[in-house]
Amino acid sequence: MAAHPADQTQFRRGDARTAVVWEALRALLDGRSPMRVLDVGGGTGGFAVRVAALGHQVTVVDPSPDALAILDSR
Repeated sequence: MAAHPADQTQFRRGDARTAVVWEALRALLDGRSPMRVLDVGGGTGGFAVRVAALGHQVTVVDPSPDALAILDSR
């Protein structure tokens, strides 16, 4: 079953927003001395994992134990 065109548009917008936010974060954090970063509402860690890969210590706070379990496995 194909996705509804409106769903595809929403998905592309979400991808675009994520890309813009990530580029801003990367520009701010890339090449800096390791920092301690707090990700409030970090969910499954979409940004936290990337920030940690740049060498920073990331703490994720999220009310969902399921999201945190997924993050832990990443």
